[in-house]
Amino acid sequence: MELLFPSVTPSRVGSLACKRWFYGEHILKLVPQEFYRERNFGSAVHTAIEQLTDPSIPMPSAKRNVDTIIRDAFLGLAYPDTDMREADITRAVPMVSNYLLQQKDLATLATEDYAGCSTSSSGPSRIRFGARFDALILRGTVLVIRDVKTSRYHSVYGASASVAFVVATSNLEQYQRRFDTLFSDVVLEYAFLDKNGLANLVKLKVDDIGPLWTDLKARIHEVYTSVEFPAEPGAHCRRCPFRNACLPDAADTQSATYRTIGPLRTHADKSAMRRTGMRHRSVASVDRIKEDDILGVFTREK
Repeated sequence: MELLFPSVTPSRVGSLACKRWFYGEHILKLVPQEFYRERNFGSAVHTAIEQLTDPSIPMPSAKRNVDTIIRDAFLGLAYPDTDMREADITRAVPMVSNYLLQQKDLATLATEDYAGCSTSSSGPSRIRFGARFDALILRGTVLVIRDVKTSRYHSVYGASASVAFVVATSNLEQYQRRFDTLFSDVVLEYAFLDKNGLANLVKLKVDDIGPLWTDLKARIHEVYTSVEFPAEPGAHCRRCPFRNACLPDAADTQSATYRTIGPLRTHADKSAMRRTGMRHRSVASVDRIKEDDILGVFTREK
C-alpha cells in the first residue's frame, strides 16, 4: 500500500520529532478532532480579523461592524454551552478592537493567503510544502508575513517558522507579480494579542532560521522516505496525542531530534532571546537570497 504523505506545514512539523507520532496523526489520521476551547477562541479571532481587514471586501474596514463580525465568528463554531461562548466573545471584543485600532495604518495586501511549493523531484517522490498566512502586509518595500497568535505564552516554534519562511521565499517572485511590487526583504512576524490588542510582536528574518532549516530539511527527508515508523522517545512525548498508549514513561528523556528542531525560544527563555538579539538582527535584502539558501531543494531517494 502506498503511503499518502501530507504537505509539510507549520502546524504539522512538530510531529516530525517522532516517526510514530507523525505516522499516527498525519498518515493514519487517528487523532479525533475534539473540542478545545483555546483553539476555538483562536480560530474565531482569526476569522473576525480576516473579515475586518480583508482588502478584497468592498466595504472600508472602518465601516465594518466589529461586534457583529466577532459574534458571527464565534456562532459559527461548536461550543458545549452558551455561557462559555459568550465569555469568549466578551474576551475577544477588546482584543480584536484594540488590535485593529493599533494596526489601522497597515497596508494589508491579502488575508488568509495560502501558498505552496515542492522539492524538485517529480511523482510520488516529491515533497510538498504549504502554509496559510494570516496576513500579507506591505511595509515600505518589505513583504511582511504575519501570523496572529492568541496564546498567553509568547513562544515561537523554530521548525514552524522555518517552513513558513521556505514557503514565503519560494513564492516571492509570484508575490511580486501579483502585487506589482519589487520587495526588498521578507520578514516573518508573530503578533501575540491580549485584551489590550498587540501584546508582543516577534520579528524574524532569514538569518534567524537558516541554521534550523538545515537540520529540519534533513529530518523531513528522513521521515518522508521512511517505510517503518518506530517510536522515538523524547521531551516531545509530553505533547504527543499517543503518549499514553505508546511509551508513557518516556517523557523524561530528550531526543537529539527534539533538541535540533524544538522551540526556537520559549516563554521562560527570555534571556536567550535577548542574547540572540532576534528582534533586532539585520540581514541583507532579498536580492541576495537564493533558492538553495532557503529551500535547499532536495530529492527523495527512491
